[in-house]
Amino acid sequence: MFRKFRLDADSGLLERCHAAALEKLQTLFPGDAVRTADVATLRIATCAPDAEDGMDTYELGMLDNEIPCMRNCRNDEVITFRVD
Repeated sequence: MFRKFRLDADSGLLERCHAAALEKLQTLFPGDAVRTADVATLRIATCAPDAEDGMDTYELGMLDNEIPCMRNCRNDEVITFRVD
């Protein structure tokens, strides 16, 4: 089960997750522009026909309360990543 990070969560963990998620998106979609909406939300350019503004929004959170991940708000795809 995906649980989105709250903005008032532990800032150290949230910042580490943000950096790891940003790196993961840049690895998965090289050359696509990645933007930060806030520390718990990333946006990346997409050519998906059902994307409203040409951007996908990813919310950072935890999967089953133990695995760092991000969820694509458009299609609910969950991508896990490692946090160092």
